[in-house]
Amino acid sequence: MKTWHGVTIGGGVVSLGALFVVFGGFYNVSAQDEHFPLVGWALHKTMESSVRSRSRDIEAPDLEDLDMIRQGASAYESLCAACHLKPGMSDTVLRQGLNPAPPDFTEVMATSPEEQFWVIKNGIKMTGMPSWGETHEDKELWELVAFIQKIPSLSSQEYRSLVSYQNKQATSPKNTDGHDHEHGDMSSMTAQESPRHDDGHDHEHGDMSSMTAQESPRHDDGHDHEHGDMSSMTTQENKNRNDGHENQDH
Repeated sequence: MKTWHGVTIGGGVVSLGALFVVFGGFYNVSAQDEHFPLVGWALHKTMESSVRSRSRDIEAPDLEDLDMIRQGASAYESLCAACHLKPGMSDTVLRQGLNPAPPDFTEVMATSPEEQFWVIKNGIKMTGMPSWGETHEDKELWELVAFIQKIPSLSSQEYRSLVSYQNKQATSPKNTDGHDHEHGDMSSMTAQESPRHDDGHDHEHGDMSSMTAQESPRHDDGHDHEHGDMSSMTTQENKNRNDGHENQDH
């Protein structure tokens, strides 16, 4: 009886302590503040186990299909490169501000194509990884997965050739992957420099005007939804701005 009494008291103390931490505002949720090592490890292992469990019954199509890879190249340039990089790119303004840092797809990934498909489709809570399954068909997502398998072996020129090849095949001159929804003009997200958007500081914000618009100019790739103009989020420097600040991003 005394043992159970002690357990009850101990449980109550732990619960009160947890409530104190939750409502007291002591835990710093800033993306600039790293997790404690144990917390970071626990969160990452939980994510890995969750994805592995939920992707177990997924069957991948033929990911060597050249048409799929080409379609995926154009979509990757529009949707993924700003966070997950591309050959010849070491960092982006957007990527620098994300915690946890997104995986670098220019390196060989330890995850399986089935796991990658599940993550692309469903997203990951509180990481900045969106659920592309909300706006894309499974076939389109497998095209991305097919291209992701090839990225580590591509040079910068080979990457550009794959992206530009698909763009030339469609009716729109750019930002097209052969589907009937819109990706929008996101070209400057993956550029080393962006057009000038001056606010008095010598770092870049980029042209994100289309993200706040109700409609965006159409950049047709065969899909009937849009991604918006987020192109400058990957830019690393702007030589045209100077107000005495030396920082590169917020």
